[in-house]
Amino acid sequence: MSDRTAVYRVTRSCRYGGGDRRDAGDLWIDPPKAAVDAIGRHLDRLDEDGRLPREELTSIHYNRLQQLAAVGDIDDVDGNSSPEEIVEAYVIDAEED
Repeated sequence: MSDRTAVYRVTRSCRYGGGDRRDAGDLWIDPPKAAVDAIGRHLDRLDEDGRLPREELTSIHYNRLQQLAAVGDIDDVDGNSSPEEIVEAYVIDAEED
């Protein structure tokens, strides 16, 4: 996988290409590039190079964490990993700043 996983929060309810409706506040993990180009004004990118702040990660429901781990680029975790393992793998390390 050459690109990092992108995580967006939908800021306004919308539908892309006749697909599923995305409600305001929903997370969208790794949307198609065409979707980001088309409705990007309704999306807030949450991640930084595929990583998220701890407070954002800890507020995500476990099934969304599983989705992130399943499509993500970190070999240490996958969709079967525990929530704690996924959070630790995807958290932005504050000490790196």
